[in-house]
Amino acid sequence: MADYDVVVIGAGVAGLSAGALLATEGKRVLPNEFFEEELIEAPCVISTLPVWHVLSVVPEEELPDWYAGQIRYLAQDKYKIAWLGLYLATEEPVARLDPRELSTWLRTPTTDTPGFMFNMTAMDPSCSPAGTNLHVMGAVIPGEKGRDQRFLRDTLLAFEEGIKVRWPGFARPVWRRRHLVFEPSLVSSRSPAWSACTGRTGGRPTWTACTSPARRSAAGAWAPTGRPGPR
Repeated sequence: MADYDVVVIGAGVAGLSAGALLATEGKRVLPNEFFEEELIEAPCVISTLPVWHVLSVVPEEELPDWYAGQIRYLAQDKYKIAWLGLYLATEEPVARLDPRELSTWLRTPTTDTPGFMFNMTAMDPSCSPAGTNLHVMGAVIPGEKGRDQRFLRDTLLAFEEGIKVRWPGFARPVWRRRHLVFEPSLVSSRSPAWSACTGRTGGRPTWTACTSPARRSAAGAWAPTGRPGPR
């Protein structure tokens, strides 16, 4: 007898929605909570992972040739969605209306990249040292540009300048980190951390960046701002 009726791989909106719906129908659902060394048996597996990871999970010889061909075609860089990420910490929130507002746009004053920005500290005060505000933002870029180091550097620098135009409070951050999200990582026994977090060394609050295989440096991992403050 199988351990579960359905195993769901991928804990995003699609995976969790599918698992919840099947559970209401009385199915025994395993929602993405297993370790690589475990052997789970189920008559049905639902995968909501990015298409470029499918052949890393399912052996290609187990799939029809036409299906594997479609996966390889859709897994090309030009069909991926990637974004340049930027963390900026300030002593004061920069939001115009509400500290918890989520801002989105189609372009900035300096780039043609759509993007987003929100104050993580306003939603979770534990994510930054007291007296600071951690802002998370990103610029969506074409996947085919995800390996072009010059494009990444130039676009990220221009994006940051545009952010300062929109929110002058970002002109003097106390902490900065840049990253590239290009290939979201596979599920593993430990969930990847997507937000900046804090730690303490010798009782002094410090800034640390939670790492993930999905991230790699773009125009430098982070740059000091020349101002005293949390590191």
